[in-house]
Amino acid sequence: MPINKIAPLIGRGKSKVNDTASTETVEAGCRLITVSRIASLMQEMGYRGKVVIGEEWSWVESATNGTKFNIYGFSEAMSDPESEARSIQFAGGWGGLSSYDARRFLMVCNRFNHDWRYAKASVATDHDRYSLSVKLDHHCPNGLTNEEFFVVADMYVRLIEDMAKRTMSVVGDTFSALIDRHKEATGLMWGANADPDQALAMYLENARAGYAGSMISLGDYYENGIDSAQSARVAAHFYTRAAERGQPSAYYGLARILAKDAQDEDIILEAAKFALLACRDLPDGQNRHGAEMLRDQLLDKLSNDAQDTAIKLAGTWLPLTVEGGPIDAEPVLDYGRPPSSSTLN
Repeated sequence: MPINKIAPLIGRGKSKVNDTASTETVEAGCRLITVSRIASLMQEMGYRGKVVIGEEWSWVESATNGTKFNIYGFSEAMSDPESEARSIQFAGGWGGLSSYDARRFLMVCNRFNHDWRYAKASVATDHDRYSLSVKLDHHCPNGLTNEEFFVVADMYVRLIEDMAKRTMSVVGDTFSALIDRHKEATGLMWGANADPDQALAMYLENARAGYAGSMISLGDYYENGIDSAQSARVAAHFYTRAAERGQPSAYYGLARILAKDAQDEDIILEAAKFALLACRDLPDGQNRHGAEMLRDQLLDKLSNDAQDTAIKLAGTWLPLTVEGGPIDAEPVLDYGRPPSSSTLN
């Protein structure tokens, strides 16, 4: 939906008018919004529109391309589907995110919010549950015509679909194809019918397409001198590119490279930062244990102030980009408590 169609609607009703205006002052063709009317309008658009009534509020359930979302009407009696709403909110998203995925998708949300200034994408946590949500608020104290509602609803559908594409896309290739090629390259590198030259070529092809898993394999390849001249410089290059994509194995690789024979405190501090990141993000196992030992060794070499700096740098680290991938199609729509926002973003 072109921005010039939605923008006037987003600003609609924000001028200072008498809040007690009766229905007689509603513009021609406008009708006051209720949850029941929202459900009917969604059905008229060809989408699911089911009214759900809870103890404290009511809402409409709908979906697009398998992704569920809710529509709330904020009124004085939110549990009444016939209560007149002064604003509405579309809210949906995906659950099942790991803590690592949640951090990766923060960058996706930032870029999404920059592109769509009147929408809000965010990553939320509830204890050990992580979810990615997309919300669109629309202020409509004087009601909406059917056509105006259709424009807003269509925009939200496009926003949800855009976010789904952002999370699943890798420039120049599909995520599943990159994974398959990486697995094939790993088989050629270590399998019974090994062909390291072909494996290296496939890793490089994947790396050029932006796949961090292959970048990490290239880092290992050059760090350890596997069928090649050993090169810490080249290994650091590939680990850095993967670290920019938020990969914990790359953090550990960079920490190892930087820590080797390091004497300068700035280099030790940088190595400690990446060791801290690796300890934070790596799953339990041998690599995590190795990262923890390296972290402790590096921090012991630093002054107290430098230790604090390393911890601060690790805490504020954000990757430059994230690697696309499928996320759980089942949404996190918490029906146990009211929507998180009853006001405009």
